[in-house]
Amino acid sequence: MHHPELEKEPNFNFHSDLTIDSHLDTIINEIAKNNSIEGKYIGFGFKISKQYLRGELLYKKATVQQLIELTNHKNPAVRIYAFEALAKNKYLNYKDILDDHKNDKSVIRFQEGCVSWNATVKELLYGISKRELNHVDSTYLTCDEIRNPYKNN
Repeated sequence: MHHPELEKEPNFNFHSDLTIDSHLDTIINEIAKNNSIEGKYIGFGFKISKQYLRGELLYKKATVQQLIELTNHKNPAVRIYAFEALAKNKYLNYKDILDDHKNDKSVIRFQEGCVSWNATVKELLYGISKRELNHVDSTYLTCDEIRNPYKNN
């Protein structure tokens, strides 16, 4: 699905040797433009999130190599959705990506249902690895970084 109105927006493209088709490029730009992480259902009406659907499209359309590259995108939402797609694919070298982002303290809004809060990329990547890959590493998050997700930061 082509969205000509996005062509007027700033381009969030990353520069890589990988070829990204225009449909995938549009998905990446829309994720970056929205700049949030959302669960499947959001808001008081529990409507299906468009941002969640974009993440699902990224998972279905991007190759593993493209997703690896996207974990280094300048936009935190793109980094997180790319990592989540890799985790859903049971990517075996996910710990390398976690290590690459162990100091990634970029803050992003996360919304699940009618509740939203701010979290760091590092926290969200760890949560994804725990949920999708059953990865638990007590050295990844410090005690100060473990906090109540329902608290507004």
